[in-house]
Amino acid sequence: PPDRDDRLARWRAEVDAAHDRPPTLAAAWAMLAWEAFAPFPDEAGLGRLLAADLLRGRGKVGSHLLDIASGLRAVAPERRRHADPVIRLQAALEAIAAGAGRGLEDHERLLTARELLLRRVGMRRSNSRLPRLVDLVVAAPLATADTVATALSVTPQAARSMITELGLREITGRGRFRAWAVG
Repeated sequence: PPDRDDRLARWRAEVDAAHDRPPTLAAAWAMLAWEAFAPFPDEAGLGRLLAADLLRGRGKVGSHLLDIASGLRAVAPERRRHADPVIRLQAALEAIAAGAGRGLEDHERLLTARELLLRRVGMRRSNSRLPRLVDLVVAAPLATADTVATALSVTPQAARSMITELGLREITGRGRFRAWAVG
């Protein structure tokens, strides 16, 4: 639709205008512009992802997209929807900072879990697949027996046995389809 194309063009113009600003400020500006112009009204979260990608594209975040959505939950809705654009911009910057803090907390949690699991693995034979399983479950949010079996070239039964040996937390509670995650 032409209206959507116009709103998208206005959003792109705002992003281009913010290119000379510092990366974090430009990302917050892009996120607010997405909310203001709503080029795709059914895709409100896309603006957060595009802002995070802008940060990555400008070299502020190297390996992943910043979790801005969890940071937004930490900022009061009154500040995010305030009539004053300066307060909305401050709230967006606080959300980016809170998302970065949350990401660091998750990273520390995963590093600690990895160290504990590697201690549990202990000294194994050099051909043991358990250390690779530790790295797999730390890298993925959840693991099934089939994904572990495929990644480690073992049978699904051997994968379930290895998962049990590591003591991973089952997150599905189902018998037919089971998935595990780092506890």
